[in-house]
Amino acid sequence: MTSVFQSTLIPPHLNILLVEDCTEDVEIIQNMLLESNLRENINFTHVIRLQEPIENLIDQVFDAILLAISLSDSQSFDTFLKLQKCGINIPVVILTAADDEELAIELIAAGAQDYLVKGQLDSRLLIRTLQCAIVRHKRQAEGKKKTDKVLVQKQLKASKKFLNYTINAVADPIFVKDQQHLWILLNDAFCKLIGGKREELLGKSDYDFFPKEQADIFRGNDEQVFRTGEENISEEIFTDSNGERHILSTKKTVFENPDRSKVIVGIIRDITEERQKQTLVKNIPGAIYRGHYNLHWTMEFISDEIEGISGYAAADFMCKNNLCLVNIIHDIDTEMVDRKIKAAIASKQPYYIEYRIICADGATRWVSERGRPTYNAEGQVLWLDGVMFDITDRKQAELTLRQVTQAVDSASDAIAIANLEGYSIYHNLAFIQRYGYTVEELNNSGGPAVIYSKYQELRKLFIVLRKGLSWSGDIQLKAKNGEIIQTQLRADCIKDSNNQPIGMMVIIADLTELKRTESALKLSQERLQLALFGSSLGLWDWNIATGETYFDSQWKAMLGYAETEIENSIKSWENLLHPEDKLTVMAALNLHFEDRTNIYQVEFRMLNKSGNWQWIMALGKVVEYDEWGGPLRMNGTHQDISDRKQTELALQESEARERLKALQLEIAINKLRTTQSQLVQNEKMVSLGQLVAGVAHEINNPISFIHGNLAPARSYTLDLLALIKIYQYHYPIPPAGVLDKIEEIDLDYVAEDLPKLFNSMRVGTERIVEIVKSLRNFSRLDESAGKSVNIHEGIDSSLMILQNRLKSHSSRPGIQVVKDYQQLPNVECFPGQLNQVFMNILINAIDALEERDTQREIEECDRDPSTITIRTYPAAGGFVAVSIADNGGGIPESVTSRMFDPFFTTKPVGKGTGLGLSISHSIIVDRHNGKLSCISKVGEGSEFLVEIPVQQNLTDMSLH
Repeated sequence: MTSVFQSTLIPPHLNILLVEDCTEDVEIIQNMLLESNLRENINFTHVIRLQEPIENLIDQVFDAILLAISLSDSQSFDTFLKLQKCGINIPVVILTAADDEELAIELIAAGAQDYLVKGQLDSRLLIRTLQCAIVRHKRQAEGKKKTDKVLVQKQLKASKKFLNYTINAVADPIFVKDQQHLWILLNDAFCKLIGGKREELLGKSDYDFFPKEQADIFRGNDEQVFRTGEENISEEIFTDSNGERHILSTKKTVFENPDRSKVIVGIIRDITEERQKQTLVKNIPGAIYRGHYNLHWTMEFISDEIEGISGYAAADFMCKNNLCLVNIIHDIDTEMVDRKIKAAIASKQPYYIEYRIICADGATRWVSERGRPTYNAEGQVLWLDGVMFDITDRKQAELTLRQVTQAVDSASDAIAIANLEGYSIYHNLAFIQRYGYTVEELNNSGGPAVIYSKYQELRKLFIVLRKGLSWSGDIQLKAKNGEIIQTQLRADCIKDSNNQPIGMMVIIADLTELKRTESALKLSQERLQLALFGSSLGLWDWNIATGETYFDSQWKAMLGYAETEIENSIKSWENLLHPEDKLTVMAALNLHFEDRTNIYQVEFRMLNKSGNWQWIMALGKVVEYDEWGGPLRMNGTHQDISDRKQTELALQESEARERLKALQLEIAINKLRTTQSQLVQNEKMVSLGQLVAGVAHEINNPISFIHGNLAPARSYTLDLLALIKIYQYHYPIPPAGVLDKIEEIDLDYVAEDLPKLFNSMRVGTERIVEIVKSLRNFSRLDESAGKSVNIHEGIDSSLMILQNRLKSHSSRPGIQVVKDYQQLPNVECFPGQLNQVFMNILINAIDALEERDTQREIEECDRDPSTITIRTYPAAGGFVAVSIADNGGGIPESVTSRMFDPFFTTKPVGKGTGLGLSISHSIIVDRHNGKLSCISKVGEGSEFLVEIPVQQNLTDMSLH
């Protein structure tokens, strides 16, 4: 018999299109095609995306398509459907790595020619499948219906055989029913479940094997799927042929054949064990788990209750996930948990641990964990089985109980707990200290009757408490030392869950001091009333929260009213207040309520009984606040100041006449003060320059002597040390006295340290020489004649003198200085006065930066250090410019407009005179014909710019 694959309908060259994005699988398919006897007649084309084969099919024709359904740009069944929508009439063979029976049925039912599993594929099966598809396509193209029918039947037979092979390999039962509800396709797992052979089951229905009630349910589900076309999933209880009960989950899907007939494809899964496990898990109030004892406690299983405890889903902890149980244990408890589990494993005992975890939302919760290790025959740990419970509420309750106990023990009032027979159970520390009895001592002494001075009061208390009521009153109690103490006692009944009295709790407040205070307060109030009457002050008290107000008789009499003529309310006061003074009064009240004034003080007019406006001075203070700091109660006084106000009015008219005269005098005095201060300041700077020059000269002579002699002294010392080494070489064993002296002075250390000492002395003298040079340069303050100098030296001298303020100290960080000097010619100027300008500007910059740094954190100071930048450069018009800028907080515009005014300063009293910048401005503008300006913006620092001409006619004239 001639094989259909040897038909002349097979083209001499096969054009195969492979749609696959896995390089390894492409190589395997290609090798299978090359292993066949047709390898020389196969044209193989490979693409990796779904869009590429659609574009290729437009330009060229392929005999067959091998389609992988797990491409990166498409998903499973959709890939095949997209090819069909394009109207491509080419046989398609499905390739997949997953042995998914349900998907295989759906694809074959949808029109795929074959469903090949890559792991079950060989060269012969692949070539055979492709040849069948190609022959079928050729016969359809030539219109040979009879041959097409044979090919289709053979292909269907082959596909059915492969389908039977595939579905029989599935562990879950699979069945197909026609519209008469008869089984037309079954796999081996379904036959095993029912307990019959396939030939006995085919053509039968549910009514042949199940009770009618259950078969009716199955038929109803089938009808719903046929009618709606929607997938149906249901669970049923099934008893197998061995009498065992199973819980089955059945998924049914409808499929429509080309002839419009319908079938139901069903897949059954036995979920008995899963449901039993879920039932067990649901009945446990905690999360159960099984995990490996490894570094990460890898979970084999953990119940869904872990999400309610930790906020993480159970799937997050399963194998091959990044999250593990160890990750959420609090760092404080990690070592303890590991230690206790290791101890349990070593002793082969269960473990119980309480520890904290960090939940998904960042919250900390307490859990308790009970578990037991499981071992194999060799004694190795297989896994850990355990359960976790959320005990956060219990821990919080324990903490609350401890806090309550501590609060009771630390209470200033005495607290005792006893039963209704008077037997003491608990005394707090205040009770023991005040009355001298511990619980045992009071019980042994006869109970509460020992401390009650009046037995009748104790008897009444017990009668009330045994009725389940409370009792309170002021009584006298007797301490162990015999002292009688005035107290306020409150006793409350303690009841059980059935609301029956079982005990009592007593809170005792010591009233001894309160009684003394009440007596003293009564006497003080009497004296206060006498003082107020004698001082003509009216007293008022205002409850801000309720509006309730009290005015004493003196307050009302001050305005001419009798006691009953003014109602005690805030409204009465508002009605008498002058309308023009209401805003002033409310502003003063608000300032005091906002704690911006220590006392409420304001003057206003009130209407007296005769209809005239009377001036009143009110003083008051808030004496009680609520829990949020808001004012609750306020009291104060009123005083009649009408006479004083008349006097002030007359005085104001007199002052107005004198104010004009004083204004002109003030202008003249200010001008005189400015001139005088500038002269004094200049004289001080001249004296300072003479002093600095003298000190520098006096220091320079001795330090030059020391510095000049250090080199020969070092040379002599090294020669002597060398001589000692020669002696040691030639006389290695000196007398005992010499050895003792060598050991006493530690000759080796002296020989090593002495050269270092001379080097340190040399560095120190060089530093002093530099300082003296800077002092001599700065001492030009006393020079009155102009000179041509290098102004860089003056700037450096000022920086040298201010070095101590630029360095960091324990109380503040250091200030960086950045110098950007350009080449400048010598400038004709008064060098001493110019140095004074540099010094004033630098000191102001340092003050501003220090003030800013006191308000910043250390980390912010390190991240953005305070910096002074000094820049010099030639300016236009024969000028040179010196810019001194800082990165401080800047200067407000209101300050920059006045900063060069005499005596204007923003520094605290005693820290600034307001003359530095004024004198600096005069030195630059008046004496040097230059410019001094300030450029500043709040938050961005300040820059002072000095501009002076290089050449000018300098005169030795005083500052103006």
